[in-house]
Amino acid sequence: MIFIRGLIEVSNRCRNNCHYCGIRKGNTAITRYALKRETILECCREGYALGFRTFVMQGGEDPALTDEWIEKTVAAIHCEFPDCAITLSLGEKSREAYERFFRAGANRYLLRHETHNEEHYRKLHPEEMSLKHRLQCLQWLKEIGYQTGTGIMVGTPGQTLTHLVEDLLFIEQFQPQMIGIGPFIPHHDTPFGTEPAVRCRSSRRFTSFGTTTGNNRLPDIDR
Repeated sequence: MIFIRGLIEVSNRCRNNCHYCGIRKGNTAITRYALKRETILECCREGYALGFRTFVMQGGEDPALTDEWIEKTVAAIHCEFPDCAITLSLGEKSREAYERFFRAGANRYLLRHETHNEEHYRKLHPEEMSLKHRLQCLQWLKEIGYQTGTGIMVGTPGQTLTHLVEDLLFIEQFQPQMIGIGPFIPHHDTPFGTEPAVRCRSSRRFTSFGTTTGNNRLPDIDR
């Protein structure tokens, strides 16, 4: 079955400096933007007219998008489109913030853990970011009642087959409702800009394997 989502990239500003990401804070070559609430609502109206019934607000961890702003934006979408699901993918927040978004009408939250191996996580992220906190955020989301999604990139620098096995075991244990698996594609304005891209065949094989594993072992999975 194929599901179609209305994906709205609300901002490409981010407070983080992840080594693989093109919208990392340290990238001064990118033109930054953030959508206004009315623009987001216009996107939802256009998508609704086209038949979309799930809207996804996705973006970097933009300090200008405060918890209050996100909460009001989610509430506005839910008020105008009560028959639609609202998915958020806006990074790490406090438990209180996640609860506010949920009460405002958000149903789903996607927060990929990227890797379950501590050493590998350190290679992909700056020192101030923590795998422990990432996993804590995922646990909060499940406890609050979100349909929670996690996932990884395949082929990131330093990744081994053992790391991938660890990721699959974590996903099986965590029992997410959504899994996001995608290939590592180097961005030229990042520290990993000269690293080789993952081979498409390898990525497809692992994605297919992960999907099969998910279908066999996880309930009501949404990819």
